[in-house]
Amino acid sequence: KCSILHLLTHTSGIPEYTESDYIRRQAHTPGTQALSDEEIFEQVGTMTPQFVPGEGWRYSNTGYMLLRRLIEKVTGTSFALAMQNLVFTPLELCHSRVITQQQNEGITPGFAQFFDPSGGLQKINPIYDPNWVKTGLVASTVSDMTSLFSRLFRGRVLSDDMLQEMTRVRRIWDGSAKANVPLRYGCGIDIFSAKPGSREYGHGGGGPGYTLGCKFWELDHNNTLAI
Repeated sequence: KCSILHLLTHTSGIPEYTESDYIRRQAHTPGTQALSDEEIFEQVGTMTPQFVPGEGWRYSNTGYMLLRRLIEKVTGTSFALAMQNLVFTPLELCHSRVITQQQNEGITPGFAQFFDPSGGLQKINPIYDPNWVKTGLVASTVSDMTSLFSRLFRGRVLSDDMLQEMTRVRRIWDGSAKANVPLRYGCGIDIFSAKPGSREYGHGGGGPGYTLGCKFWELDHNNTLAI
């Protein structure tokens, strides 16, 4: 069985929707409207599971798409409204919001070679539907993200138990090594060091026209840095 924890830690084995040839062709066509969630699930259903849940690790946007859907079901609202009510407003992240429309005022234009076979730069915003990002797409700023990381890993957002679960180094079966090995990925976060006094966490990501990387360092027991 696949659990929520499997989805959070990318140990579900659920196929990655971005690796579907059909979905990739559609998403790489300029101006194409994003497929619905149901159409994405239909394509994923034709793909082979990567492994039995809990017996491997592979990054799965499909897993986080399911988590987004779960948030919407539990809250009874859109993902955008749930994020606003549960994260952005309480944490005073005034420059962060979920993006669902191609044209958004206040968003810095993105440029990429994503759609141009000749390698020329194109403005992405008018020709790329953000709803292709089925996990949910958030636009933010450096100040908001560093504020979030700083407060999160200093224990000012989650309970101690929840933060510990999020950043716990688990062990997972490695078929090639035929042994249980440390998994340096928690619940949605890369774990570079879990040693008290020198903890180090981070994550990055991106898409056409945009990229982001954020990292938290515990320099010692009293000083931290987020960039």
